Amino acid sequence: MPKNKADIAKSSSSSSADTVILDLGSYNAKLGLASNEAPKVLPNCIFKAKSEKKRQFISSQLSECKDQHQLFHMYPFSNGILTTWELEERILDYFFSDEVLNVNPKDCNLIVTEPCFNFQSIKRLFTEAVFEEYEFESAFICPPAYLSSQLFRTQNPLEPTCLVVDSGHSATHIVPVIEGAIAWHGVIRVPVGGKVITNHLKQRITFQQISVNEETQVINQIKELACFISTDLKADFRLAGDELSPLTRSCGLPDYVHHFDGYMRAVEETFERPADHEQLIRLTADRFVAPEILFRPSIIGDVRMGVAEAVADSIRRFSQETQLYLFRNIVLTGGCCLFPGFLERLKQEVGPEVPEFGEVEVIRLGDPLTTAWFGGKALAENTAFFEKMRVTRAEYQEKGESACEGKFVRPNCK
Repeated sequence: MPKNKADIAKSSSSSSADTVILDLGSYNAKLGLASNEAPKVLPNCIFKAKSEKKRQFISSQLSECKDQHQLFHMYPFSNGILTTWELEERILDYFFSDEVLNVNPKDCNLIVTEPCFNFQSIKRLFTEAVFEEYEFESAFICPPAYLSSQLFRTQNPLEPTCLVVDSGHSATHIVPVIEGAIAWHGVIRVPVGGKVITNHLKQRITFQQISVNEETQVINQIKELACFISTDLKADFRLAGDELSPLTRSCGLPDYVHHFDGYMRAVEETFERPADHEQLIRLTADRFVAPEILFRPSIIGDVRMGVAEAVADSIRRFSQETQLYLFRNIVLTGGCCLFPGFLERLKQEVGPEVPEFGEVEVIRLGDPLTTAWFGGKALAENTAFFEKMRVTRAEYQEKGESACEGKFVRPNCK
């Protein structure tokens, strides 16, 4: 179990120059020091297992659970919003302990993300914990899309304006960043993300093949391995109708002897009989119908906009000159952007909305899962800018919450 906060402070050997970068996603957290080459990607979750009722597994401790059948997940986030601070605090204790980062918060700066539209009460608790409980030397709090825009600006110094499409586990946020500042009137939240896709896939498999309603973790793994975004729905539906469709994939459930995770068979083994230890499911049309929810929420009865519509709607809220910059600098971040075909489909659907003489360009800055974290690293390395943006513990102790106004990137800040 993680140590208490006093133990965390005593057990560390980090220097005052360290900056902890923490991108808190609703499914995974990306964390590390600015001096690290890459972040750790760990579950932002606490697990209970049916096989070990007396113990809870915090984040990566799940690897110590021998039988992960019928896991119960406790997420601090709900629908893309941090709602249960007590759970997040336990996870943060673990992240800062010697089992993971092994840092002394008192000697560190912190760059940490929060959802675009979080409850004011949670924001207050979050800020208080940063300065009063963990006692970081200084901190900067912002949405992950802002950090992604910082990485874009670092790599494209002549392009100060971009549109960040942050499609994660619980929701998708469309965030225009104009001249380095979030234009809040253009931010749109689409309540569709990886969780909805996983749940839909579970329902389809349970209805058509075998019951997997209690195997969220496994179906999420299979979704990540097998699903893709169609760039030609009519053609893919025709292919899916063939008895031996080239789109069909066989996926296996873990037996916790030969396989400990969900897996996908090699393409050439798709139609071979299962081995004695294998329990297989076959996916064809569901491989692209489930993630199609991102672009057509009406599949699950939601009448709100899909991702491409939201992108176009957000951009139309600006002058034509600004629109041209936004259309040509659409930056993808978040786990759902890893679906094969996502970039091409978004460009395909947004293209007709571009004003005359404009162009649409959709960009990945490396791995969309860690784009925000690397944006935090770029921010930390821009020492002069970071000095202006951060709030020190001394400033917070003197001015309280008002010290954060105008610095932390929040809807009520300019």
